[in-house]
Amino acid sequence: MNHTIASFFARYRLHHDMNRSFLEWVGVVGCIAFPAFYLLRFTGAVPPRYDDIGMRLVATGLCLFLALRRWWPAPIKPYYLAYSYVVVCYCLSFLLSFTAMRNGGEVFSIVNMMVGAFLTILLADWRNAICMLLLGYGLSLTAFQMMAPEAQSSLNILVWMPACLLVVVAGALSHYVQKQSEVRRMRQIYSGIAGSIAHEMGGPMQKIQQVLDTLERDLFRAGHMRSHPVSPVEQTMAMARVLQEGRNAVRLGLQSISVTLQQLNTRALDSSGFASLSAATCAERAVHEFAYENEVQRERTRFEEVADFTFKGDETVLTLILFNLLKNALYHLPSHPGARVTVTVDARHIRVRDTGPGIASGRMANLFEDFQTSGKAEGTGLGLSFCRRAMRALGGEITCASRLGEFTEFTLSFPEVSRADAAAQDEAVIKRANTLLRGCRVLVVDNDLLQRRAACANLMALGGTSCVDEASDGVQALEMLAWASLVPYDLVVTDLEMAMPDGHGLVRRMRSGAVPRHEHVPVLARSADADTGTRAKAREAGMDGFLRKSGGVPELARAIVNLLKDQPVRGAAIDLAPFAGQTALLAEDNDMNRSIVKGYLEELGISVMEARQGFDVLRCVKAGARPAVIVMDLEMPGLGGIETTRQLRQLGEMAQGMPVIALTSHASNDARVAARAAGMDGFLSKPVHVRALRQELSRVLMPCAVVDGRVVQAPQPTQVDESLLDLGRIRHLRKMDIMASLLPEGLAKARRIVQALEEAFLLDDLRGARLALHALMGLNGEMGGHAVYEAARRHSLAVEHGAWPSEAGWLERLKALMVESERALLVSYGLGDVQL
Repeated sequence: MNHTIASFFARYRLHHDMNRSFLEWVGVVGCIAFPAFYLLRFTGAVPPRYDDIGMRLVATGLCLFLALRRWWPAPIKPYYLAYSYVVVCYCLSFLLSFTAMRNGGEVFSIVNMMVGAFLTILLADWRNAICMLLLGYGLSLTAFQMMAPEAQSSLNILVWMPACLLVVVAGALSHYVQKQSEVRRMRQIYSGIAGSIAHEMGGPMQKIQQVLDTLERDLFRAGHMRSHPVSPVEQTMAMARVLQEGRNAVRLGLQSISVTLQQLNTRALDSSGFASLSAATCAERAVHEFAYENEVQRERTRFEEVADFTFKGDETVLTLILFNLLKNALYHLPSHPGARVTVTVDARHIRVRDTGPGIASGRMANLFEDFQTSGKAEGTGLGLSFCRRAMRALGGEITCASRLGEFTEFTLSFPEVSRADAAAQDEAVIKRANTLLRGCRVLVVDNDLLQRRAACANLMALGGTSCVDEASDGVQALEMLAWASLVPYDLVVTDLEMAMPDGHGLVRRMRSGAVPRHEHVPVLARSADADTGTRAKAREAGMDGFLRKSGGVPELARAIVNLLKDQPVRGAAIDLAPFAGQTALLAEDNDMNRSIVKGYLEELGISVMEARQGFDVLRCVKAGARPAVIVMDLEMPGLGGIETTRQLRQLGEMAQGMPVIALTSHASNDARVAARAAGMDGFLSKPVHVRALRQELSRVLMPCAVVDGRVVQAPQPTQVDESLLDLGRIRHLRKMDIMASLLPEGLAKARRIVQALEEAFLLDDLRGARLALHALMGLNGEMGGHAVYEAARRHSLAVEHGAWPSEAGWLERLKALMVESERALLVSYGLGDVQL
């Protein structure tokens, strides 16, 4: 018996587990309905009736207590469902049937009893609904015989009681059929979701497996081959490239999951993080990164750029939309082998057109509604409704045109951007590109002098670059890349259509390792032709981005932002050297932020001590800790970063020369001023990016060294003419401690280049002079010989125009400058006694 009661109540609990508030609203309705219907008898609208005021007041009180669940004392809240069971039995089953009998079974009372039966169906599963009615009717009959044995109730009531039970049974059967239909539909949706995720994740998971196999193989070789032919730097960079491929695969997998899960999300998209984006760049990247099932699908999908435009939005959102449309378009490819899919960007529109089976006109009206499909056997039926919600969140709209048996075309329409908004968007992307280019060395390759100079001018307009070099063809570019062996270029911008090697051949040589240290340098392709074939060929050659030659500074800025924002740390093996073996004290109260920044620091070869607040920092330093740098959040509980820094600076020799870098989400000018005033040396805004972190660390650590656990100033070289040198680069390279053997060889090589330049001048060989001057620029730029670099650059401009420099005695002055520069470089690197 107890087991049966527990089973019934468990079903009742399950019926209300997902929506307890429904019972609260039933209580509210009961509080109003029972007194209101009683008052009707005073209007004359109903005949005289049995006065059940007492029983109605009890029902009203019970319903009021039911409605106040949120204010129930905690000890009695677990009994809420049991209490509601009693309330439903009393109010809807017992009270209404008892008053119907006392009123002689008149019509109005019977209607009330029928309404009670219907409500009971809503408030309980069919088993408990029947149980409630039987219990209430049985109690009402018993009470009627006990309280009014002389009264005679109409036989109608005895007929309507079974009728009410029949209504409950019929309602329960209807509810059961509906529930089974919903279960089948939900199973179909879950099956579609699982199938979609499994399908979309297949490609990325295979790629991740391939990356892991490659890393395992390389690590095995590195551990078992004593005479490994690849240098540690090259091996590290190759592994970084493989890891980046794995990272891209993970990103694609996560995007694929998002495509499916976002279909179930009906919440409005958050527009606070929307930014200015290039429609062509986003669409082309989506077409390239879509997880195709096979090469046939990839070959039959192409991208066309008729006219690019900018829109304000989120790239991930647009990518999810395009992934949905591509998935739908490619679904029917096996049954329509001649079908083609084209994604076109044209003047505020992105169109996805396939020449597949088309969509019947009867399906078009509800195509973007939930659970509607265009003839697919599986799937959630939610993809197109998500696309419409997402496009409306972007301020646009999605429409569909189709002709059965011919084509289907989805059009994404984006809103016009005002001139003021467009200018603000351009300014923001230029500022972002300036940040990403800060300190970068760029090589521009183009055989068209005007186009080359225009590209250099645009790069200089963006600002941030430390050096922009030029090469007039692929041969010269390879020579300049080969000379740049100490500090490689950070970006190569190359034309595609050149004499052999053209842009494709140049990049293939770079990716194959023909030019040291440049295997993984990002390459931006420039071409007048922007069709799918040209872009695909550029990607196959190993290029990372694409730009129309007709584009201006904003277009270049967008291309650079898209190219560099997700790139791994370039030249990681070289950049690690200045930080290897050093220790940082990281103070951050947020566990997630601290873990992320700690990971970045450890990637740079820095050991990390952790602290949660300023008091921990002071305690560590007073206990004898001597980190090379302190990275500290400004907003921490207890003692914030600014006050902690003030107290550090009052410790005297104990914290002397210990640089502090501020971390904050509020990167305002006032915050920077306050940080500097407190004695902080650097400033990083959240979220922290590896490039910015590395730059700040380089700036505050390069002048310093760590000796016996103490932070001391690096010894300064003997006084030299600083105008001859790039002191920042020299401090960097000196800290890396790799110039002792490289500098003498580099200076000797520079002497040979000057001899070759002198021979070219005597033979009137402008091409030979041009190559020699570019080689001299590259070598001195790497070593820090700023004056020779600038002189060679100035002379090369004249030679590029087919004439010798007009300055009298230019070559002799260049040779004399070389001699002065040699002495200054040797002294600056602490190699003044070396004989070349």
